[in-house]
Amino acid sequence: MFLLQPTQFCFVFCSLNSKPNRVFVIQNILEKEKARWEREKTQLKQSIEDNKERMLKLESYWIEAQTLCHTVNEHLKEAQSQYQALEKKYNKAKKLIKDFQQREMEFAQREDAEKKRLEEAEKAHLAEIQSLQVRIATLESELMQLMKQNGIQVNNNNNSAESRVQLTERLSALQCPRRSVAGGGESQKHTYTHLNTLTHWLINYQNDHPSSV
Repeated sequence: MFLLQPTQFCFVFCSLNSKPNRVFVIQNILEKEKARWEREKTQLKQSIEDNKERMLKLESYWIEAQTLCHTVNEHLKEAQSQYQALEKKYNKAKKLIKDFQQREMEFAQREDAEKKRLEEAEKAHLAEIQSLQVRIATLESELMQLMKQNGIQVNNNNNSAESRVQLTERLSALQCPRRSVAGGGESQKHTYTHLNTLTHWLINYQNDHPSSV
C-alpha cells in the first residue's frame, strides 16, 4: 500500500482542491506508483532469479552432500567389515598364541617329568649296580671260603676276568662230584648245593653283565 508523507499529503490535498490541476496530479501520482511498481516488480524478478540460483546451488550442494554421505557410508561399512575381519584374525591369533603357550607349558612339564624319571631311573640303576657289586663281593667271599673248605687252590689274582673264568670253570667241575656224594653227610650236600647255586648265579651274571667282569 502506497503511503504519502504528511507534506506530500498536504500538497496533494491542496492540488486536488484546484480543479484544473486535479487530473494532472492524479496522473502524476499514478505514474509514480506505476514506476514504483515496475521497480518493485523488477526487484522481485531479480530476487526470484537470485533465489532460483541459490536454490539450484543449494540443491546441487544437497545432492553433493548426499553423494558424499553415501560414499562415507560405504567407506564406513568397508572399514567396519575390515575391522570385523581384523578382530576375527586377532582372536584367532590370540587363541593360537594361547594354545602354543599351553603346549609349551605342557612340553616343559613333560620334559621336567621325563628328566626326573631319568634321574630316578639312573639313581635306581646306580643303586642296583652298587647292590649287585656288594652281592658279588659277598658271593666271592663266600666262594673263597667254600673253596678253601673244599681244598681248592685260590689264586691271589682272583679279581681279574681270567681268574673269574677259571673260577667258574672250577666251580662247574664241582657239579660232577655232587652226584657221588648222595650217600655223604648233610653238611657236604649243603656245601655242594650252595656251590652249585653260586656257580649258576655267577655264570648268569657274567653273561648278563659282560662289561662288569
